[in-house]
Amino acid sequence: MPGVPDILNLLSAQNDILLSIATGNFEEAGWMKLEYGGIDQYFKFGGFGSDSPSRVNIVQTAIQRGEKFLLEKIPFHQVFVIGDTEHDINAAKVLGVKSIGVGAYHLSKDDLSKHEPDFVMDDLQNAEAFLELVR
Repeated sequence: MPGVPDILNLLSAQNDILLSIATGNFEEAGWMKLEYGGIDQYFKFGGFGSDSPSRVNIVQTAIQRGEKFLLEKIPFHQVFVIGDTEHDINAAKVLGVKSIGVGAYHLSKDDLSKHEPDFVMDDLQNAEAFLELVR
């Protein structure tokens, strides 16, 4: 997705932001896709389809692994799920975390808006605007 490397680079430079991946891919395939996309270095852990078939559980697993990594609880008001499907938005709602819907291949910004994410963007082309959302 265009803009992702710039956003990851900007976010990873922030001292108070921890990045994680939550994907329906099995873990090995997920890491391979991240490596193929040249963005694997931004992530230390995540939640995967091999952890659970439930998107809610996948996101929850990513959060739990983040807490293990940090050795402290992560307040849910500081967690953002960024996704391009209604499943990502719905998982965020179930867990009580914020969601950012991003129009992409599957659904447009207007389609995602129907699922009422906390924020919605056409794409990820503007890294500075994205950073403003998560601040």
